[in-house]
Amino acid sequence: MDCTSKIIQKRFENKFSCIRTKSEAIIKRVLAPFAFDALTQELETSHFVSIFSGASDHKDIKLFPTLVRYFNTQNEISIKIIDVTSAPGKTAEIISNLLLKVLNKNNLRNKLVAYCADNANTNFGGVSKKGNKNVFNKLKQNVPQKLIGIGCAAHIIHNTIQTAADLLPVDVDSVINKIYSHFYIFTVRVESLKAFCEEAETDYHKLLSTSKTRWLSLMPAIERILQLYAPLKSYFLSLEKCPAYLSTFFSNNASEIWLRFVHCQASLFSSTIKMIENDKCTVTEVAMAINNLISKLEARLGQTFIPLIIRNDLTKLTEKGEINKEWFYSHVVQFYKNCLDYLRLWSSQFSDIGCFEWTDLNQCVEWENVQKTLAFISEHFTANDIDESALFDEVILIKNYATEQKIKEWQEMKTPIDLRWVEIFQHFDVQQISYPQI
Repeated sequence: MDCTSKIIQKRFENKFSCIRTKSEAIIKRVLAPFAFDALTQELETSHFVSIFSGASDHKDIKLFPTLVRYFNTQNEISIKIIDVTSAPGKTAEIISNLLLKVLNKNNLRNKLVAYCADNANTNFGGVSKKGNKNVFNKLKQNVPQKLIGIGCAAHIIHNTIQTAADLLPVDVDSVINKIYSHFYIFTVRVESLKAFCEEAETDYHKLLSTSKTRWLSLMPAIERILQLYAPLKSYFLSLEKCPAYLSTFFSNNASEIWLRFVHCQASLFSSTIKMIENDKCTVTEVAMAINNLISKLEARLGQTFIPLIIRNDLTKLTEKGEINKEWFYSHVVQFYKNCLDYLRLWSSQFSDIGCFEWTDLNQCVEWENVQKTLAFISEHFTANDIDESALFDEVILIKNYATEQKIKEWQEMKTPIDLRWVEIFQHFDVQQISYPQI
């Protein structure tokens, strides 16, 4: 508004005045109350909600935003900020008390079905979700129904490839970051590398680094090094005082093979993360994506898969006696095994929600699958009052609408799951069909 008010004064009204003080008053006293009132009304019509928590450090202030995710029959899935507050620390006790306060304030304690956060021990107490000194179990003790705990799947997938890659003969992560830091702010070094690129008839591209939570940053960083591999090798080996680690890396002709291998695997992991990194993705879709990733890794392990370009280079280096093929394949096999071990361990948290797969509407709804969901709800949400006979009749109506042809149309148009359900419920409303059980 510091800038906007001046534009308004020049173009429309020279007496206009609304900068910081007035803007803050409007936001705090008009817009925020209106937004929270609207949210409260929407939450009243939603039977179940999930909450998301995180922490963000701003110098000496620790901010804790809390998000609520919910669905109602007239709108798509909604994700809203329900609270932002500061706290003196990030212990499980502090976070759980903040969340319980939010739940009580908004009458959500009896509606809460899932807690979502990153996989830190403070939040879940490790992969087994045991112990009482974590947020998840403290929340479980204070809600009347079973609570589902869902950690960040993107972190799990990221950690899978990181853990497996760290056990390879070449530390790819260190190589990327050492090369990047060598050129980061040094213009003279970059200009020298450009000269080597011209000599090798290779277009220069700026080098990239990876992040600590590098979900999608690993693959493009490796790709950039592979594009400039020949000039980079010539550049570093020509240095009088080349960093020892990089000198060893570029002196070994097998190094490029390992870079290509990790790049190939990073492509598989990145495509999986892109599938699940969106606001409307459901937990069943996440579970399916991880199961598909596991299946692909199992197939690669079974065939000891490596790309053709690597096989060709491996054959040449084997003939020159610079690498042992059996030794190379043993590390490839171990890489796939390490990935599978980590994924299976951490994806066990999705086993509870397998009975909800039919809600994705990727296949015709079968009563047998709905029964499994009903059994889960009856066991863990004892306060439910679902009439099974009425539910059966409603499921038949859904089955009549969500035919194979309709599902095919949804898939071709890439209609999100929540909008498929909204379409069904709107159809029922038009036909004046009630659906209280479903």
